[in-house]
Amino acid sequence: MSANTGLRELLILRHAKSDHSDPTLADFERPLSERGRDDAHKIGHWIAQQQLHPDLIVTSPAKRTLQTIRRARSHFDSDNHIDCIESLDLYESSTETLLTVLAQIPVAKRTLLVGHNPGLENLLTYLTEDARLQQEVKLFPTCALAQLVLPADWTTLTQGCAKLINLWQVKTLPLLTD
Repeated sequence: MSANTGLRELLILRHAKSDHSDPTLADFERPLSERGRDDAHKIGHWIAQQQLHPDLIVTSPAKRTLQTIRRARSHFDSDNHIDCIESLDLYESSTETLLTVLAQIPVAKRTLLVGHNPGLENLLTYLTEDARLQQEVKLFPTCALAQLVLPADWTTLTQGCAKLINLWQVKTLPLLTD
């Protein structure tokens, strides 16, 4: 995608599976489960293999999202520095809040947004209005990754303004090799 097309990419990543074994932990403090740790590495490897390296990462500061992006990033952040912004607004957020976050972040060619459901799924369906999404029973499970193309100006994103390029679920990714 060339810089002068008037378009920008948004990658939306839901955090990997969290560990619910300690009922005393607040939701915000829940870490990744063993499967979640493995899945975070898989999706990071996938991002690297597909050459979807983000220029900017915007993430919820919840423990499981930070652990997800730390593991994923280990596969695609070795050659280039990627700025990372933590935003509490990504935790338990509405579509309106997520649109506000997108409107306020620095301009980047490809941004990776890391957060939680139902907010991310609602944002995805709002931005794309893609008929394929209406048919999915579990549209955005843990560690799912969506690739969208949006208009360059994110201060005025409207319903249906984005094009869904791909939607990957970590459990259906092909076997990855180095």
